[in-house]
Amino acid sequence: MIPHYFERTAHVVGTPYGSKDVRAYTEAVHDAIEFASASGVVDSERIGVVGWSLGSHLAFFRSARDPRIKAIVSISGFLPFESKAKFPPVLILQGSKDQSSPAQRLKEFQEKLKAENSPFETHVYRGVGHNLDLPTWYDVSRRTAVFFNDLKKHEPRRTKGRPKTKKTDDGQAKMQEVASETRSFPL
Repeated sequence: MIPHYFERTAHVVGTPYGSKDVRAYTEAVHDAIEFASASGVVDSERIGVVGWSLGSHLAFFRSARDPRIKAIVSISGFLPFESKAKFPPVLILQGSKDQSSPAQRLKEFQEKLKAENSPFETHVYRGVGHNLDLPTWYDVSRRTAVFFNDLKKHEPRRTKGRPKTKKTDDGQAKMQEVASETRSFPL
């Protein structure tokens, strides 16, 4: 399900938004989760959320308040390293040249997750900014599907994680040169 949170306000996409806008967007995400849970479209006790850019921020914010959210995929997102919340398993996908989510924020957020013993995995796309090209979106979709499928098969164990072996996919390597720092949980 895709909540159309921008429709909650008169905000014009591409212009600055205010705190009232963000509050309305957060309510829209909450309402979407409630609707999906009530309709039986999702398992209301095992909800996964995917957010791109502002949507990522909303996903983290909502998960801190809703224990039914069991996984987050953050794409080119604002990473809440200053948050005191403990997050469910997280997959972070972002470009190395993303000015909205600089590499330093990613490192600080990884340190927060490590300190909390929260499972996470990251992948950084070398040379990519905030807006992703089609080959990158293809890879994001693939990684997201694998992440959720792995979580669906097994409950993650809360461990500090261990480095994941980087696997080479010839077709993927031709599409995009990537730099990856990955930390994962055993599945």
